[in-house]
Amino acid sequence: MRQGIEEVHWELTNRCNFHCVHCYLAGEPRRELSTEESLRLIGERESAGVLGLTLTGGEPTLRKDFPELYRAAHGRGFLINVFTNGSRITENLVELFLECPPQKVEITLNGISEGVFEAVTAVKGSFSATMDGIRRLNEAGITLGLKTNGMTVNKGEILAIKSFAQGLPNTFFKFDTAIMPRRDHDPAPTAFRLRPREILEIYGGDEEFRRQMEAECGSIAGGAPERVFTCAAGSTRFHISAWGDLHPCHTVRPIRRSLREMGFSAAVESIQREIAGVVYPDGSACGSCGIFSKCNSCPGLAHLEGRSSVLRAEYHCEVAHAVVEEFR
Repeated sequence: MRQGIEEVHWELTNRCNFHCVHCYLAGEPRRELSTEESLRLIGERESAGVLGLTLTGGEPTLRKDFPELYRAAHGRGFLINVFTNGSRITENLVELFLECPPQKVEITLNGISEGVFEAVTAVKGSFSATMDGIRRLNEAGITLGLKTNGMTVNKGEILAIKSFAQGLPNTFFKFDTAIMPRRDHDPAPTAFRLRPREILEIYGGDEEFRRQMEAECGSIAGGAPERVFTCAAGSTRFHISAWGDLHPCHTVRPIRRSLREMGFSAAVESIQREIAGVVYPDGSACGSCGIFSKCNSCPGLAHLEGRSSVLRAEYHCEVAHAVVEEFR
């Protein structure tokens, strides 16, 4: 391979026991990788020199073979992260994580009250189940990441969620406002997006957020790169779907290679070659943007928004300009 692989995000399943209003997963009734196929891919990734492996979904623990796949990956020496909604963190799963420690378990916490949390998940009882999972992991000393998607439903609780997360030991907090269309381009989740002014109010209402925004906006490098793919997606980081398609990222669906039909290393090299040649056309708004480095948009989000990786994603552009104007 031309470049080493830092990390692979692997969707073990698209199934989930929550029905979150902002979820980007679309109904794709395809056959999930079997246990045998999954174990083979774990071995191929080790041979390819992959360092990190993130197990995600859907809800990855819905797979009955999750413990087997997790043990196999841990035994191969991968640095493992697990992305979960936290509602299925049983004592048995905690014991597995203590026996084979992950680098981090990340749980999405989109409300700090039952009403708001379950307005997002649309599942009664989900709040108490997730909070129990957080408690079990925390008491066991497992490194935990709590992440929040800012949206209309929970905007009044974001700073309280942040405070809760930062009050827990051995816990990190992440906040993001990038609510995207579904993978089939259905815009339904975008109805829950925050307006730029609401985002500014959240950032401005917290001293730590404000300092972070001022630092980021004060160090923006002028101009934009020629290449469209400027992040690690498709070069040193990749995504594998539940049915074995390799993508540069979970949002970049048009670029794919079937790992049922070709080996992992060959698929990686093929994608690396393809994205290296994708450049912004002359006159592109993004290709000539002076605040490109502060924009949340990317080729994947742009394609979900407008079916093109090189066109401007209007919402993300509007947010970026509002943030820079406010905090620069």
